[in-house]
Amino acid sequence: MPMVGAALDPQVRGQLRSVTLAAATILAIVVTFAWFSVPDGSGTAFLAGLAGIVLLPLTALVGIGVMMIYAGEGRRISRDAGVPDGQRRVAAWMPVVAGLALFALAQPAAAAGAWARRQMLLTVLEPAFGRMIAADAAGRSPPAIRYGDRPLTMTVEPTSPRRYYFALDGMADNSAGFVYDPTDAVLAARGWGPGQSFTAPRHVREWFGGDIVGCSRVRGHFHYCGLT
Repeated sequence: MPMVGAALDPQVRGQLRSVTLAAATILAIVVTFAWFSVPDGSGTAFLAGLAGIVLLPLTALVGIGVMMIYAGEGRRISRDAGVPDGQRRVAAWMPVVAGLALFALAQPAAAAGAWARRQMLLTVLEPAFGRMIAADAAGRSPPAIRYGDRPLTMTVEPTSPRRYYFALDGMADNSAGFVYDPTDAVLAARGWGPGQSFTAPRHVREWFGGDIVGCSRVRGHFHYCGLT
């Protein structure tokens, strides 16, 4: 019995291969840019911001443009009388379906890339965080620990229980890093609200000497937060 792919018109087969490869490549680029949009403490906050603010939306626009080109090619194939009727419909609709799939999957793909980056960073840094927190809990000065070419810094919020912020990178008065909060109260910070208002209650927002904009759980009581 011949394979279904072997019965496809060469034009349709080529378009199916090209559209699938283009969609997979675009999603891979989205994941990659999302990965690098998370500052890692190596002084790359500017590049991280560039990846998150410029390159991710640009990739989405390029993806739309690519699928529009393939949609035009699909319409051409759909008018070719030498292509079986059912395959002409496939050629016409395939780029549209792929474009809609890209639109639906872009945000989850970006979230997955950023999530994976934060998990990796916490896996690397959690032992150091633990030693610094333990030293503070014992009333000692935290040990001097370097990550890459810079020292790890720990900001203590003297609440009960105490909470800790480890800033990885930042520009001007903006920074991002890990927060250890045994009560998970920082999760009340869910990004900007209407009119760029803060979503966290004032007593939470003003922890660590700044304004907490948004936090997301990484694992356990460690959260990744952005401050301004």
